[in-house]
Amino acid sequence: MQLIDTLLAVDDRELWAQALVAPPNALLRDGRLPAVAALEHMAQASAAYFGWHAMCEAERDDVAVPEPAPGMLVACRSLDTRVTQFETGAQLLIAVEPAAGNAGSHALVRFRGRLWGRSGEHSPDSAAALRAYAADHEPAVSAEFSVYVPPADGTAPQGEPHG
Repeated sequence: MQLIDTLLAVDDRELWAQALVAPPNALLRDGRLPAVAALEHMAQASAAYFGWHAMCEAERDDVAVPEPAPGMLVACRSLDTRVTQFETGAQLLIAVEPAAGNAGSHALVRFRGRLWGRSGEHSPDSAAALRAYAADHEPAVSAEFSVYVPPADGTAPQGEPHG
């Protein structure tokens, strides 16, 4: 189930994405998206963040881009919702950033996520414009969450339980 429609900006410290609230989104309830579903959008944006880094590393090392690792949302430390739902047709603006010092290629990685629901507004088109938008608008949903990204070769890091 892919919920993210467009990557708007990405760099070493954050990723910005956009999603339209519309069918066939499996999380819709009576044509509306519950605000708590924003966590899944943020988790998918964090997966895109890892995918972008994998593509950059492959390009730098002049190797093929690896298949994506199956990441897992494993914890939500906080979830603050200022709305209860988003109407069909709303544009969701999503920002995720890993906590400092823990954006490795595999590990338990903490993220800070924010999501804004916008109706009929044109999305800012640069990282600077996105940051300016975020500074001027309270997010509808914010969260701190952790994802686990296993090593690409499928082995568990030392000290972790195996399958």
